[in-house]
Amino acid sequence: MTTLDGATVLVTGASGGFGRQMMRQFLAADSRLIVTDRDAAALTEAARAIQAEAGGRGEILAVPEADLSSRDGCERL
Repeated sequence: MTTLDGATVLVTGASGGFGRQMMRQFLAADSRLIVTDRDAAALTEAARAIQAEAGGRGEILAVPEADLSSRDGCERL
């Protein structure tokens, strides 16, 4: 089993239901998160809400508007 304590994890599509659940689970495992989504406002809200649910613990770096279907988006990330 992989240990996620202290691991850095990238979650794409983080503002959706599945992405939000992944953020919860990775924060609970003490991972640091890099989260991205094409919808900047939804991503910011999701990251804020999940961090609040976690009592402010854990690290979340939000990279908005990183469309990973394009080269530019990948380079931005």
